[in-house]
Amino acid sequence: MPGRYCASEVSSAGEAVNRSLSRSSLAVGGAVTVLLLVAAALFGELVSNPTAVLVGKHRQGQNDLLAFCSTWLPAQATYRETGRWPRWDDHVLAGRPIAGNPQAALWYPPNWLIVVWPYPATFGWIMVGHHVWLGLGTVLWVRRLGLGRGADLLAGAFALGAPYFVSHASEGHFPQIEVASWIPWAFWACECFIRNPRRGWPLLTMTIACPLLAGHPQEAFYTVVLLIPCVLIATWRQARRGEVSRVTATLTAGVLAAITTIGLVSIDVLPISVYSAGSVRSAGVDAASAASQSPRLDHLAQLWNPFAKGTPDEAIRANRYYWESMLYFGVIPLGLTLIGIATAIGRWRWTTVVVLWGATLLFAFGESTPLFPFLHAYVPGFSLFRSPSRVLFHTSVFGAALAGMGCATVCHAIRARSTVTAAGIAIILGTAGVFELTQFAQRVLAVVPGAIVRTEHPLAQWLRAQPGDDRVLVPQELLNDAEAGLFGVSKLQGYEPVPLVTQARLFAALTDHMPQQALLGFNPLDADQLDTTVLELAGVKWLITPPRKRNLQSNRWTKIATGTVPRLPGPGRPQNSTFAYEVYRFNDPLPRSYVVGLAKAFDSSRTLTEQLRELEADREVLLVRDVLPEGPRADFEVATIRQDFPDEFVVEVTTKHPGYLVVRDTDARGWSATLKGERLPVMNANGSFKAVPLPAGTHEVTFAFEPPGLAAGRWLTLLSLTVLVLGGFSSARRSGAANCRRSTTGELPPAE
Repeated sequence: MPGRYCASEVSSAGEAVNRSLSRSSLAVGGAVTVLLLVAAALFGELVSNPTAVLVGKHRQGQNDLLAFCSTWLPAQATYRETGRWPRWDDHVLAGRPIAGNPQAALWYPPNWLIVVWPYPATFGWIMVGHHVWLGLGTVLWVRRLGLGRGADLLAGAFALGAPYFVSHASEGHFPQIEVASWIPWAFWACECFIRNPRRGWPLLTMTIACPLLAGHPQEAFYTVVLLIPCVLIATWRQARRGEVSRVTATLTAGVLAAITTIGLVSIDVLPISVYSAGSVRSAGVDAASAASQSPRLDHLAQLWNPFAKGTPDEAIRANRYYWESMLYFGVIPLGLTLIGIATAIGRWRWTTVVVLWGATLLFAFGESTPLFPFLHAYVPGFSLFRSPSRVLFHTSVFGAALAGMGCATVCHAIRARSTVTAAGIAIILGTAGVFELTQFAQRVLAVVPGAIVRTEHPLAQWLRAQPGDDRVLVPQELLNDAEAGLFGVSKLQGYEPVPLVTQARLFAALTDHMPQQALLGFNPLDADQLDTTVLELAGVKWLITPPRKRNLQSNRWTKIATGTVPRLPGPGRPQNSTFAYEVYRFNDPLPRSYVVGLAKAFDSSRTLTEQLRELEADREVLLVRDVLPEGPRADFEVATIRQDFPDEFVVEVTTKHPGYLVVRDTDARGWSATLKGERLPVMNANGSFKAVPLPAGTHEVTFAFEPPGLAAGRWLTLLSLTVLVLGGFSSARRSGAANCRRSTTGELPPAE
């Protein structure tokens, strides 16, 4: 009898748990179905043309998606050919790191789909998937806050279609969308953590680590900053109630979550920290420059009219980016948000959401309110990022949650008279709000077939056929970064939001007249304004430009050809349209690698440009110091490069006397040089490139790139992942045991 009673009790407990899990799974499945329908409405053109590329209607579809593809598509092609993923991109900006680049996102699992499906359309579908993920996270978060069924779906739908997210998707801000989609998940995990720290810390770790790996740390940084006061307020409330054990558990689990998160992302963060220390952002961004794209008070007109300050193209012509300063949330969602704010006051968890919504909105205005200048000046981390308006990702999520609360409030007031009427009102509000957001999406989104790269590119094929490793100056529209990598062409210009100091030095010395957009490759360069000595040192041989109205003044340029290339397809662009160009050859650029004997010491009291212009490029190299012994020095010798891989190559050279082997590729931490198994010092040469000292003789010098911190980060990540898995398994076992205990007493486990 006792044995049969115990078995019956356990069976009853198991059935109760299964029923609860079934209901929870059914609810999540229903939410996913609704959100997929909303996504299909918002991204209808892509659904109708699944092989097309998701772009924006501005600039005829040419957006920042090219910047992300410039890293992934050529690297993926190299991986497909060799079975090895490159750590260095040798086709843009005289070379740049891939591993360790803050926006590469190599270790973010969803991006691995690009390796499996290396098609331009994959990028758009990954963004759509993250919009759905954003909506689902919002649904679960507001449910955790106590919002009922129906209102939670409305909140999720409004988050999924938030205009600020959609406008960034139109600009191809792939990493930003990926990172920001985790915002509601982080706050959901925070609620789980506050209620049960021992079971919640693995969730909190994962929802912070994943966005940190997704390639745009700004939004993840803001999320962490906003989570900290939420945890501290909850801990303070526990302390006031005298719950010492809970306070201790919260603090202990919080420290464990922080340590595990840091360890989990070490494989990416350690190399990034080294890269960032050598970038132009290492000293921070001044407040005025950082907030230059923030909305102003007159942008409040966008609250009811998203184009009150002009269309995206008009904003670009006014030297502003529409997607940065756009304040439109949807009229119906905003109205429900305001109702939700009025209702939420007094409920401490919802009051926190209201405070976060207001604080992020004020912060987004940059220098128009005192919040951003204060944080920029006194709180570490805020000065590292530009465009504080990107906190509007968070404002949109908080606003969607409060809109769900507003809908629940309206329905609750009507339900006293008629439940059916209340349900009808909720459906009408949700449908009308989604329709409004869909109308906005249709105004800014478009799709085009194969818009990222041109598989047939006569200009790129011609450049590839030219002998030597010479570089080319060419605008993105004629040859973009992804195409350069795929066709094996070396561009000097290239898109890099966080360039290294060595790269910035090169472009600063190249010209004092060109705007930044030209150096990034978005506008043609005027060769008459380029320094010829720097061109020679950088190995530039070709200039590709739209037809000029007047001849070049320098006799070192020779016009050799004209032609046309097909334009990338874009919304509003005629089919089969072409782009005319002219090709100029620069006489006598330096080879990619060579030996010189003389060294000039860099003078910190003078500009690099002045010193480079005085340099005898084929006899001297500009170094911090001369490390070779006194005596005869090598004459100029061309070295031969045997290229095995982008991040590893061998240089062969013979010299009669000691000299410096110069490689006119970007000098970055992580490069090493070995000669017969012995390490050689890699020195900064000419402000931007690298050199190693060599004795007399015939040599084979091996150069290899290993991002600093990658090896240590790999082990820390594996260790932290092991701790996380064990912690999650232990938490699941405790949760299962607790559910069984509740079920044996007739109490069902709470739905997640």
